[in-house]
Amino acid sequence: MAGAHTAPARARRQAKWPRRALPTISQEVLAEMVGTTRSRVNFFMNKFSSLGCIDSNSGGVKVHHALLVVVLHNTPTPDR
Repeated sequence: MAGAHTAPARARRQAKWPRRALPTISQEVLAEMVGTTRSRVNFFMNKFSSLGCIDSNSGGVKVHHALLVVVLHNTPTPDR
């Protein structure tokens, strides 16, 4: 009976953050998209990786939830 709760718990964890298939782009293309150089993209990718915000390897980049929260919810307020 000890393993009875294992499968539902695993299913909840897996369903918590659905994965999306995103197109593969190079650092050069990303740099063009955001208006900078490939070397700056590489610099910040390494910086985010060393800070633990992303995991990157030859298979792609995994952005950690904490970074998404900061980026998506930290909107600048307009000067009044």
